[in-house]
Amino acid sequence: MQHKNYVRPLTDQDRLHVSFSKHHGKLIRFSLNYSAKMDGRWREIFRIDNCHGRPHIHRYYLQRRQFRISLDQDRNEAFTAGHEYIAAKFLKIRENYLRIRKKI
Repeated sequence: MQHKNYVRPLTDQDRLHVSFSKHHGKLIRFSLNYSAKMDGRWREIFRIDNCHGRPHIHRYYLQRRQFRISLDQDRNEAFTAGHEYIAAKFLKIRENYLRIRKKI
């Protein structure tokens, strides 16, 4: 089984940690973790993985609990689309993490 781990800097305050395993060229398991440095420490903000079976998203928020969304994609589609999405939208993802939800 082939394992790969690497960190892709998005800015000096934002990074994407990519981890995946392949067996005979087939993607078996993956994790895409977007983190941002805030107040001197790295905070996990957004993750796409298939560590519990089907691909899903973990959205984290500063002032509320995480939110999990199942994806209707296979592993390869979720990995590729997730990598592209995070790289293109990380500033918006960070903004959503910091947003304070007003009570109505």
